[in-house]
Amino acid sequence: MKRIRRVLAVVLALAIAFSINIPLQSQAKTKYYWEYETNKHYFILDGKWFQDYEFNQKFDKNGLPKYQTSISYLKDYENDKISRYEEKTVFKYDKKENMIQSKYYDDGVLSSYTKYTYDSNGLCTKEKVYDANKKLVSTTTYKRDSHENLTKQTTKYTDKKKATVTIKISNTYKKGKLVKYVSASSDGYTCTCTFYSNGNDKKYVYEGDGYKSTTNYDKYGRETKYVSEDEYFNLVETYKYKNKKDRNPSEIKRTHTIKESNDVTVENIKRTYESKKDKNGNLLEWIVYENGEPYSKEEYSGYKKFKAN
Repeated sequence: MKRIRRVLAVVLALAIAFSINIPLQSQAKTKYYWEYETNKHYFILDGKWFQDYEFNQKFDKNGLPKYQTSISYLKDYENDKISRYEEKTVFKYDKKENMIQSKYYDDGVLSSYTKYTYDSNGLCTKEKVYDANKKLVSTTTYKRDSHENLTKQTTKYTDKKKATVTIKISNTYKKGKLVKYVSASSDGYTCTCTFYSNGNDKKYVYEGDGYKSTTNYDKYGRETKYVSEDEYFNLVETYKYKNKKDRNPSEIKRTHTIKESNDVTVENIKRTYESKKDKNGNLLEWIVYENGEPYSKEEYSGYKKFKAN
């Protein structure tokens, strides 16, 4: 699975938004682990639970995903119906369990696919993206330092009208541990991340195209403050936790400012959580309440058991 994460990692990720830290499985060390096949997300709409998202995946005998689907649902009030959009990714691996190809489908129609090349250490060195007609769209190459962390990512396009995009990453180490990285893209985006001595994120800053977001974390890896702003809006969220073990906030303060009118809205939210688990400790249901009212719900099913490496 580590190889998959290396391939899918994107240096300049989209701005981090606050997400719920759901404990899917028991944290006890074991020779086996579980993976769910289906996850459904709901929120309250017109006083009822409305399913807006569904994620499905199937695994091979080694626990590698064979395919994954993401389905989005949207309520169309004008026509009184629900629209559905599905994205599907199908994976292919070599004998070393490196993912060598991923195919992407939009509502059942092939849109593109990517092929991956690895070095002897199982690290991705090149990605080639093709369209549905097997025409090469782009080639991305990766360079790493002696710690196997990225130092340069270059994407060249077949279409000569598109400029080559280069991301340069500067990694800072202290006693062999990564304490900071700064990445800068040739198309104007920057990302800076600092780390605690235990390896957890400390501060993450993303900036580009008139947008900036900053996320602060405590030493336990939990978000404590999130700020995002552009020329029109400013959003500040702060999070409080009951104790050191809690992964999800009990209190959220959200301040939203419209810059042109200087209109400020402040929300003070108290969150509580409710969960159901199966006999193996796997999460089946997770409900979030805001100020005593149901806010969102997650359902998990189809757990499969795999032997840990």
